[in-house]
Amino acid sequence: MMLLHGTCGLVPLRGQEQKSSRTDQYGHALPEGAIARLGTLRFVHLGGISSVAISPDAKVVASGVRTGKAYEREKIVDQTGRLTITMGRRTQATIRLWNSENGKLIREIDTPDAPVSAIQFAPTGSSLFAGCGRFLCRWDASTGKKLWEQEAITAGRFDRGGEAEKILLAKDKVISLHSGTIVCSVSTIGGGASFYYHPQKAIRFWDSKTGAPLALPKTLESTIHPEARIATLFHDIAVAPDATFAAVTVSQADPLPRGTPAFEDKWKYTNRRLEIIDLVNGNTIHVIPDENGMIRCLTFVEDGHTLAFVADNEIRLIHARNGQKRLLADIMESRVLRLKFVNKQQLAALLENSSIRIWNVDTGERLHNHVDRELFLDAARGGRIVATIHGNTVRIVETDTGKAVPTFDGHRLTPLVRYALLAKNTLLSADAQKAHWWDARSWQTKESLGIPGSIPRYWGFRDRSGRMDQAVSVEKQLYVKEIEKGIEVRDIKTDKLVWPLQLSGSSAYESYFSASGNRLATHQGKNFHLIDVATGKRLSEVPKSERMWLGFNCPALLSPQGRIFAMNESHQQIDLFEVESGKTLRVLQPQFSDKSKGKGSILGIWFSADEQVILGEIHEQIDFQKGFSEEKVGVALWDVKTGEMIQEIVIWPVVNVFWRESLSEAQIHTLTLSNDHRLVALAEKDGKTVEIWETASGSKRGELVGHEGPIADLAFSADNRRLASSSEDTTILIWDMNRPLQTRKFKNRLEEKELAAHWTTLFQPDAAKADSAIWSLVYAPKDSLPFLRIQLKSVAHPDQERVRGLLEAIDNDDFQVRSKAESQLESLGELVLADLHSALKQKISLERQRRLERLLRKAKTAALPFGTSKRVAQWRALEVLEKIGSPAAKLLVRELADGAVGAQLTRAAKATLTRMEQSRQQD
Repeated sequence: MMLLHGTCGLVPLRGQEQKSSRTDQYGHALPEGAIARLGTLRFVHLGGISSVAISPDAKVVASGVRTGKAYEREKIVDQTGRLTITMGRRTQATIRLWNSENGKLIREIDTPDAPVSAIQFAPTGSSLFAGCGRFLCRWDASTGKKLWEQEAITAGRFDRGGEAEKILLAKDKVISLHSGTIVCSVSTIGGGASFYYHPQKAIRFWDSKTGAPLALPKTLESTIHPEARIATLFHDIAVAPDATFAAVTVSQADPLPRGTPAFEDKWKYTNRRLEIIDLVNGNTIHVIPDENGMIRCLTFVEDGHTLAFVADNEIRLIHARNGQKRLLADIMESRVLRLKFVNKQQLAALLENSSIRIWNVDTGERLHNHVDRELFLDAARGGRIVATIHGNTVRIVETDTGKAVPTFDGHRLTPLVRYALLAKNTLLSADAQKAHWWDARSWQTKESLGIPGSIPRYWGFRDRSGRMDQAVSVEKQLYVKEIEKGIEVRDIKTDKLVWPLQLSGSSAYESYFSASGNRLATHQGKNFHLIDVATGKRLSEVPKSERMWLGFNCPALLSPQGRIFAMNESHQQIDLFEVESGKTLRVLQPQFSDKSKGKGSILGIWFSADEQVILGEIHEQIDFQKGFSEEKVGVALWDVKTGEMIQEIVIWPVVNVFWRESLSEAQIHTLTLSNDHRLVALAEKDGKTVEIWETASGSKRGELVGHEGPIADLAFSADNRRLASSSEDTTILIWDMNRPLQTRKFKNRLEEKELAAHWTTLFQPDAAKADSAIWSLVYAPKDSLPFLRIQLKSVAHPDQERVRGLLEAIDNDDFQVRSKAESQLESLGELVLADLHSALKQKISLERQRRLERLLRKAKTAALPFGTSKRVAQWRALEVLEKIGSPAAKLLVRELADGAVGAQLTRAAKATLTRMEQSRQQD
């Protein structure tokens, strides 16, 4: 049986409804109902930042995104309005200009296409150039007015891209470097025809003032009209800023015959080389053979005389005019992804492990720097300031100190949130790089901690709610490190080894902690290993089915206190295991209707904080036609102790899903259950709104609107007064849940007629109307308390002699006596559960066993916390009393808690009384 649990002790608001006029510490308005924002909206640009540039004086920063507004030329919308199939779709992205000193948005510029793949300021900073999809554009930086627009790549078979990956300015020229794909027609082994695809680079010259295309030297003309081969395949291109030299890695590419058209493209490369070209006369002045294709990451220094490149993972330099070469850096500890000169003397390398290394080009000295785990893009003030992409944000950093300017509290990547289990009044938040401990009273940072970059990340365990502790325990400040034959648990602060665990077989150990950090689950081979974190002792093993795909729709997780391991490997049921022993506790299954013929799935599971309830996203196929699966989507709640499904909240009665994704396309991204089990907060996939659903009625109470990006995670505080929501906009909003979700005026006194109307509303399934009724009663305690005392009566204790007599009478030979006894026992509902269980343990006839089992099934149904309008009204009435919180309200709750032991109202009242006591002690 599910028990109400947790602490609440809500203190009612007084007077009329209060509208938010609050702002956060940076001056941004808080949405209605929010009391705090952790982090900032400054330098935040949603849509996947793909390019960034900083003006030469470092006063303005520009950011462009990969995706933006979608424009649909044709669309098909189903009858529910939820599914849209677009044809002939194009997108329009945006460029944002920021004040680099305070992070305030200056203006936003719409682009003709997406993505914004490259941005470059003019040397004076007065204008801005950008590659926008297939277009190249120039704007006035001070007004945002477009000066010219050109379609960059229009001819040949150059498709599947074509965006400008670099824009260089050289005197009166704009040089754009484009990455795309060309298609080549070839023959298959069997004599048929097929098409091969290969990445190709292309370069274009433009008049910077008018945008007119300029002639291109023959040596820089790439093949974009291939037939059976690619005669000139550019692998990489760099152009000196003064347009005196260009460097290209180039080859010929011949497609190898295919066995079938479905096989991947295979090519033979010949005559691979690095060429340095004098752009004044168009002649090639240096050729360096590159037989194995190891030369890459070409970049020129600012003066245009020195070219840097990577070969065999070494960084080498060559003088463009005289061809003199020298080695700058030996083999790196990680693969070099790109090179860029930050000024004439300093060269930066971005490594695959996300770190940046900087060298003095003249001396070869490796410079001390703190710019770490950033995507380095653009520099200003002689290289002393760099603008970087950091998730959905722009970051301005001093290269010599690594200090962000300006500094902002909070996250620069999408955070996950949870209230701490081991620390009172503390909110935890973490992204892939940083964790914060927030004081849940002042909302100031208690502590911040960098998360090691070596932690293995698996998208399936980071993609959904509750995965904050995947491979890292924020609560205990520990992390998992993979080693050759197992894993190690290490201290995050000191990197000190806590203990190692040897595992046989292959590597890639998907590991995640319980929320409290006391247990660790790691998957390797055919088993999940469940481990005690304090000692490193392997407690048990749980076998995994070979058909289970880890990382898909959260198939497995540990309960918050690490007592239970849940696995949803088949998506048809949830298996619960005891962590200490590995024994199966029980199996949870949805209750599908006859209409669906058992076609359904469980797509995601979550535990309540007290481990008493487990929730799952349930899909049930109700029809299949015209290539679409019609599915009912809901949230099922199971009692962990009994395995009974105690409630189903239908979120969407009908969702149309393309047949390939039928019963596998999750619609809910994250959800959480309040600690009193009254509310479910959830956000749908890509949704920016927090939806609040009531468990008692299974209907929606209201919504919380205010995030600029999709919701990432949700968490209720232990006392249920606050709800924290994190978003891809990198911020965390703290919502006041001790308030009406429906905006209206409330009276301090209520007439008898009004009290009766509100009481009637408490019985109705509409939770939004009930929310208003609940708060109407809360705001008028002088009238509502006497009224509720009349309406609410404790459940009387059943007479045991009478119960024993009824149990004997169900075997009476007289049908009428037997039927009457069964009817009376059925009316007692959950009050005779224990008596029925005891009677079934005795030696009885088969007929008596059947009658008792039938009565037991009905008693179990009656014992469920939800299901009838009377029970819904009782839950809501107890909520009213808890919110009023006065001595008189507490006295009435105590009287209800003294009712019959087995009654659901008694149990709910006891839980409410416990929370009220705890709230009084805290206050």
